[in-house]
Amino acid sequence: MSHDWNKKWTVLYVCTDWDIVEGSGASLIDMIQSARGNIEPIVLVRHEGAVSRRLAQQGIQTIVVPFFYIWEKLPSLKTFLRYLFLNERCARKIKKKLGGKHVDIVHTNTTVTTVGVVLSRILGAKHVWHLREDLQRINIAPYMGMKRLKRAISRADARIAVSAAIHEAWPQYSDNTFVLPDCVFQSAPTQTPLNATRQHYFLFLSIHINYIKGADLAVESFCQAQIDDDYKLLMVGNCTTEYKQHLLSIASQYNKANRIDFLSPTDSVESLFRNASGLLQCSANESLGRVSIEAMAYGCPLIARLGMGNSQIVEDGRTGFLFDTANQCARIIESVAKHYPSNVCDNAYHQVCQQYVADVFSPKLLNIYNQVM
Repeated sequence: MSHDWNKKWTVLYVCTDWDIVEGSGASLIDMIQSARGNIEPIVLVRHEGAVSRRLAQQGIQTIVVPFFYIWEKLPSLKTFLRYLFLNERCARKIKKKLGGKHVDIVHTNTTVTTVGVVLSRILGAKHVWHLREDLQRINIAPYMGMKRLKRAISRADARIAVSAAIHEAWPQYSDNTFVLPDCVFQSAPTQTPLNATRQHYFLFLSIHINYIKGADLAVESFCQAQIDDDYKLLMVGNCTTEYKQHLLSIASQYNKANRIDFLSPTDSVESLFRNASGLLQCSANESLGRVSIEAMAYGCPLIARLGMGNSQIVEDGRTGFLFDTANQCARIIESVAKHYPSNVCDNAYHQVCQQYVADVFSPKLLNIYNQVM
């Protein structure tokens, strides 16, 4: 079914990020921008912060009202009862703020809140639930129990799985479930010249540098690689002092602690990618891997760990390189450092242009909304 291009759906998006524009929050903003001409977007966030400021800069209406995450610790019965009604109060506050404005669709942008269930009921709207996480793999136990969460998800009017791997993680949903990879670029980025000189550093990039993201594995692999002494590993993101010392202790075992540099998070990652010798994507739990797609777009060889979204994005040896162990990763690092894989990076760039840009993403999203309505 095609979208009625003369109809603008009013969509209330639920965003769980507020302090940092990352991951699902960044993907939400790109999703809204891709369909901006055919939707009237409103975004619910829990608190004022970087996300609400970014949305305001782009002229997107934002409503700031606290709501409940499904995994927040509830230390007492009194606290539990208070939180039990938080989403109900949130929905009624939003209805009041809307002042009679009708919402067609509530779009919950993550698996980790059920506030969209209450919103769709109180606002009389359809509910689209974006499945972005495999909760069991990232050790999130819903306060209500997994069975109740699954039942709530099953009652949504449609579900969007961000990758085939996430669809497989929620196998009980077949009807009205769509696999739709994120929009990462509003238009095709300029391709980095394949003969450009690469600087002698590899990247590990994550908002939060930790074990879950595979930072230990990245350091171990880089240190095992037999490459020139002027190569460095740039760890870009937030890292606690304790964990930084842990990573440096791993590197010290190889006498390479001076070759590991830590940089603060930055929105200006494009130049880092365009000049890097490669990106180490070492998490086995990435549902899609936005950072991986950015690397592919900017001519940075992608070296990704087998599993979940990485295995969906990367065709080994054609659009990137897959590994399973630190030793395998080290051998790929050696190969890429020795010879820039121009054919692989060219294939990766064209894959991004064919799959992760707005003019590909937007019609698919709008058709889902049209089917729901």
